[in-house]
Amino acid sequence: MRDQAFDKSLVDFFSAGASLPRGSENQYAKSYTSFSSRFRFNEDQALKNKPVAYFSEGASLPRWRGNFYYGARYYDPKISVWLSVDPILKYHESPYSFTSNNPIMLIDPDGRDTTFATQQAKDRFDAAYRRTNEMIGELEKDMDKYEAKRQNGDLSDNKLEDYADLAEEYRGWKDIQEEFNSIIDENSPVVKYEINDAKTEGNAGLTTPSKDGKSAWTVYLKEGYPNSEFNESVIVHENYHVNKRFQGSKQSRSEELGAFIRQGTYSPGFIDYFISTFKGSNLLDAVIRAY
Repeated sequence: MRDQAFDKSLVDFFSAGASLPRGSENQYAKSYTSFSSRFRFNEDQALKNKPVAYFSEGASLPRWRGNFYYGARYYDPKISVWLSVDPILKYHESPYSFTSNNPIMLIDPDGRDTTFATQQAKDRFDAAYRRTNEMIGELEKDMDKYEAKRQNGDLSDNKLEDYADLAEEYRGWKDIQEEFNSIIDENSPVVKYEINDAKTEGNAGLTTPSKDGKSAWTVYLKEGYPNSEFNESVIVHENYHVNKRFQGSKQSRSEELGAFIRQGTYSPGFIDYFISTFKGSNLLDAVIRAY
């Protein structure tokens, strides 16, 4: 009969790399991971950190001190974790995360992020997300100051109006942040971002169902606007559309206006640019009415 305390230690080993207790009998255990590997241990092997590893892909992988080298990162089969970070730092997830922890649907042979077709697209996404978080942090500090004065009765009517305006701006940025968080959530459908003028169909950006079999939606982005803030604001615009697709809604005129409102929160200057660029168009008239 198996020793229950020993079985618990096996669980601890697989989950946290804990040492296994010695015993008189060889014990057997299996662990399956999402990365399609199976490990077989007996007590003596586990104590010596010498697992027998089987890889379903049948690859003969080079090893270094008992770890497997996949070409971009080292994998420790003893505790089922990656030991090295990807060459590209992902602002929105752990640098140890491989294929967004979804190796069944995604590939990432060189350690570059699976949700971005190019480094440039990733840089835009990360910059927009980083600025969003920074803006929320700054607005929260300002709101705390206003709230402290309000509770002390030190706010004039004009300052109360300023406080209300600040709160409204804060809600707009929070909406943007929540849409970013929804997209990078590991439980959400995978979205790929790609800078490709030919695929935007004359728009600043375009969200469309993916055809690569690895992602659910692809966001195509225009090559470039006059400054980085404008480029980042297009990410915010398309993120609004992506979240609507997550919700199962079909694209509509009101949705497009909502996306422009998000974009105007992130970059009011883009709206001025848009007005001057699309002067006289029906789309411009619709956006102006939305504001």
